[in-house]
Amino acid sequence: MRTLALAAAAAFCAPPAAAQTAGFGQVSLPQLRRAAASAASAPGAPVAPAALAYERLTAGHLAAQTARHELLSFTQNLAQHKAFAAMWTKILARAGFTPGQPKYDLLSVLPYSGNEGLVIRDFMAEPRQFKPKDEADRIANMEKIAKLAGKNGLPVFAAFLLDFNWHLPTYSLYYTTPAKARPEEEIRLRFLRYEGKLDTSILTEKAGVKVLQTVDDYLTVYLGPQAHVVQRSANTRKELDERMDELKKLIAGQGGKFLDAVVREMPPGSWRKFEADLYFLL
Repeated sequence: MRTLALAAAAAFCAPPAAAQTAGFGQVSLPQLRRAAASAASAPGAPVAPAALAYERLTAGHLAAQTARHELLSFTQNLAQHKAFAAMWTKILARAGFTPGQPKYDLLSVLPYSGNEGLVIRDFMAEPRQFKPKDEADRIANMEKIAKLAGKNGLPVFAAFLLDFNWHLPTYSLYYTTPAKARPEEEIRLRFLRYEGKLDTSILTEKAGVKVLQTVDDYLTVYLGPQAHVVQRSANTRKELDERMDELKKLIAGQGGKFLDAVVREMPPGSWRKFEADLYFLL
């Protein structure tokens, strides 16, 4: 999985291009926290939400990937590395973090510290979340997801429209969340892709997941720990139960948590007679 993630990040950042970044940081993380505290102290008073400050990127090497306590970029040369480090050093400082010494060795690494045990995570939107070739809808969706993230304790401190000539237009949000020993347990903005209708009540009631957006019967955008849904099928209910038990043991052995299973009998003529969707955290 780590190899796939690095390969995807490398492809995401590879082709060089120009970038537009200027004046970012109109709304800082401390400002967002003060606004939240003010709202909490006066629950009956109307509070005008702060406008989301965002910029547009057309250079992949400036779009940071997030790791444990580091920002990463697959920069292609020293000039790109310096541009990445300079840009994100300023953003980190504005968000209340202490930037470390940037390093360059095949990729750019910018460590950070501070901010009461919080870590930085990123969310790059799936282009199916908004209408294709519709700038207004893309921005509206970005603002919607950022607002919902902040409302649920993940304040967004950096936002970018991403316009790369090798990737469909999308956007990226950078936010803070409490660090966990297992990244899978961190409360993050995440996707759940599944070709079929999900029973989101299982995720919300048994895992505390907050569903932010659903797109057809394929994509669910949510806030919470890493959730999965897999399918098992068999010709008898006994065989199906055995296959589900095998998966449950595998999940438990890797430190995960089984949530629930939705079992159904298939119509005549189907490949198998029984089918189940299994929901779990891992």
